Amino acid sequence: MRTTVITRKQTSLLENVSATGTTLYVRDADDMPTVPWLAILSPESPSPEIVLVTANNITTTPVSDNIETLTIVRGAMGTTAVAHKRDATLYECGQKTTIRGLITDISTAESIYLPMPKGFLLRVGGILEGTIATADAIITVTKNATTLGTVTVAYASSDAGDWDEMLADGDAIADFFFDGVDDFLLVATGGQSTETMRWEFMVEYIPY
Repeated sequence: MRTTVITRKQTSLLENVSATGTTLYVRDADDMPTVPWLAILSPESPSPEIVLVTANNITTTPVSDNIETLTIVRGAMGTTAVAHKRDATLYECGQKTTIRGLITDISTAESIYLPMPKGFLLRVGGILEGTIATADAIITVTKNATTLGTVTVAYASSDAGDWDEMLADGDAIADFFFDGVDDFLLVATGGQSTETMRWEFMVEYIPY
């Protein structure tokens, strides 16, 4: 088996940045990605933030050694702009990636456990393969023991190809970060509807 190792940029802040600041002073000026690129600030904190980097510039201010200044757009991907302290970690994000799964019968209680790589969960959504009846099918999405949200698949006018999804919730955005070690994702249907029907779903996330 061949293993591919992807190395992404990791650095840290040289100065505090306020919730409204649009410039970051960071260590390690070499090998920054080509703009624009996404980065995660303070991913291990209770209030991580994704930012869009629109410019990389080498400068000698505010310290004597060459450092990098990053011009950023705050609060990307539904995250909230917050203040970050000196030495906070900044990770380069990877490209959006998907994991695919299948609930074989949306009308029967079923649980799918997925080990999650280190990253930020963007959304969980799926396609219904036919008509369901009686009641809406409720898909619950859980990280470990924390419910992240639900996907409601409506039975009224249901048909093959119906798409339903849930997105990362800005009010509890820290819950959507996965550590790549102990965290797992659970996608489960409660069996509220009737008619045996498959629901093919995808989990979209940004690795870092």
